[in-house]
Amino acid sequence: MKSIFALACVMFAAIGMSGQVTDRFPDDNTPKPYQKTEKEADDVIYSHVGIDKLPEFPGGIRSFYKFVDLKFRKPSADFKERIVVSMVVEKDGSLSNLKVIGKMPPELSNEMIRTLKMSPNWVPAQQNGKVVRCAYTFPIVFPLELSDRNATSIPDKN
Repeated sequence: MKSIFALACVMFAAIGMSGQVTDRFPDDNTPKPYQKTEKEADDVIYSHVGIDKLPEFPGGIRSFYKFVDLKFRKPSADFKERIVVSMVVEKDGSLSNLKVIGKMPPELSNEMIRTLKMSPNWVPAQQNGKVVRCAYTFPIVFPLELSDRNATSIPDKN
């Protein structure tokens, strides 16, 4: 019995060393690391943290505050609130994925989203010299500081 086992081991070893090893993956079907398609690469949404050039409202932040002040329907004249908004500024400057972050009465959240939907297109973000989609989150504190310093006229949405 030992001799049969020894013979079997020698045969298997000889077959294994005969050089007739077959590739499990022929060269043309070798699995390659996943690479994003051009479409997938264009769909990447960058965080506003660490981006080369942040998205910007036309005319700057003061113009944005003026726009919000004109369009946002405040529940009262002495309205005081901090509303944190989150959105994606698309490559064409349009806004998508509009959200109000945190606990907020639904009527205020809906009004802020309505206001942002009326916004003209923003100047989109840039990363490595290329226009990119960018997630952007920031607070809007009422009452708004509406200093005329560095503000330009407010553009209308096309």
